[in-house]
Amino acid sequence: MKTRTRIEEILQFFKFSDTVIEKVLNAYNHKGRYYHNLKHIIEMLEYADRTCGKLSEEEQTALYMAIIFHDVVYDTRSKTNEEDSFIFFQEAIGPFSAFLHTDEWLKWERIEIKVKEMIMATKAHEYEESLPEYVKIIIRADLERLTLPFPTFWENTKQIMKEYYWVDFSDFKKGRMEFFESYGEKVAFMGDVATKNIELAYHTLSVWEPVIGVYPGSFNPIHIGHVRILERAERIFDKVILARGVNPEKKGAAVGELPESIINSYQVDTYSGLLTDYLKTKEYPLTVIRGLRSGMDLHAEITQYRYLQDIMPEIQLINIFSDSDVEHISSSGIKLLKGYMDKTPYEL
Repeated sequence: MKTRTRIEEILQFFKFSDTVIEKVLNAYNHKGRYYHNLKHIIEMLEYADRTCGKLSEEEQTALYMAIIFHDVVYDTRSKTNEEDSFIFFQEAIGPFSAFLHTDEWLKWERIEIKVKEMIMATKAHEYEESLPEYVKIIIRADLERLTLPFPTFWENTKQIMKEYYWVDFSDFKKGRMEFFESYGEKVAFMGDVATKNIELAYHTLSVWEPVIGVYPGSFNPIHIGHVRILERAERIFDKVILARGVNPEKKGAAVGELPESIINSYQVDTYSGLLTDYLKTKEYPLTVIRGLRSGMDLHAEITQYRYLQDIMPEIQLINIFSDSDVEHISSSGIKLLKGYMDKTPYEL
């Protein structure tokens, strides 16, 4: 609550609308924000509080605006987050045009230029002593977490991996190691702790084996029971993959369409043939997640597990019990009901 209050107070002080304030807070509270969230913004604001004493009032205003808005648009699939965040800021101050040609409007025009300069500086963190002081402050504020004790620094790395939910771990590992390699000398201005943390993170990531679960099924259709299993699995594993299997024994051999809420929250793979063949395509170990609704499910799952063990003795599997209020729901049951009604309340 503290994080929300601080940002609300700043934006309300500068007379931003309630709609803009809610959009900003909702953006940073999005489910996929594990690192670039409200906590990060508050930490940057606190850094600015400690270091902006020599800035003019106008520069301080621009700095706080840049901090609050610099990550308001954050999509790990996009390469224009900073540009889009600045556009968001421009739209947010649009109503201030009522003061057109007044001293107040001219002030916000100057602030807008500085905000763009600072937001774009957080894209590549190119630091030079010749930069304006307010630009140097936001770069340092954005990178301050590099100076935390290594266990915390490493936890932040794991949180960033969760933000790249859609990227296979092998690809994330390669990209992140390249990042550490390129930033080692680049952030020397942050001090020895930062450079040592990056070096240690590079070597740690090179040997790290995260605990990754895979939830296989046809999900045709996916329903609330599946989602509950996924949400529980997230609390157990470093990463969860949804693997849609095409079963040639099933009529149509199809996989179900997935809602955006699932596509935007998990890595989604599709495979045909044996589950064990899919598991062997990965460069890292996977634990299979199976949902259990009843004792009848348990008997069937044990039988299936024995078959899987025969094919792949090293296979790891975990069962997660469904909640009692959804244990009666199944994809086949939903499809049957669809024959009698247009939609059912069990779908997402």
